[in-house]
Amino acid sequence: INTVTSTVWIMSSRKVAYVGTFLPDSLREAHDWSTHSPAGRAQQQSTISALSQIGCQVDVVASMMPIDGEAGLVSKQSDETDDARVIVPPGVDLIPTSGPPRLLSLLRTLQFKLVLPIFVTLQLCRLARREDYDVIMFYNFNIITAFPSLIAGLLFHTPIVIDFNDSRLDS
Repeated sequence: INTVTSTVWIMSSRKVAYVGTFLPDSLREAHDWSTHSPAGRAQQQSTISALSQIGCQVDVVASMMPIDGEAGLVSKQSDETDDARVIVPPGVDLIPTSGPPRLLSLLRTLQFKLVLPIFVTLQLCRLARREDYDVIMFYNFNIITAFPSLIAGLLFHTPIVIDFNDSRLDS
């Protein structure tokens, strides 16, 4: 689907689930932004705002984990902005404050490649069951946004749109 076609198609949709790493300022302090680009945040905020301005109800499922440094259960967080309802799913933080570097690296990999996608998928499926979304959008091709979106799209027969931008001219 080209950009014009997908834009017109989205305009006819009214309920949009957006899976990305966007967080409003009220929730940003408790999350690790060291691996996220400011440009990516601006792009997501722009897309969410544009969807809202054309009359879409947007629910954001943020693929983020808090940085409290304590291993254990993490509760769900949510907030409303002018453009969207933002939900950070509950989860399990596997990463302790200290330990052998190899163990911490392994736990970090498990956290972001397995545990986080599972909890984002569960949260998105819970919302999709209740809200009956017209479309599910996800930001960029990474496991923490693509996997949950594809699973929910397949389970609930919901079309999927990828919000992808690449600054490289050769791609």
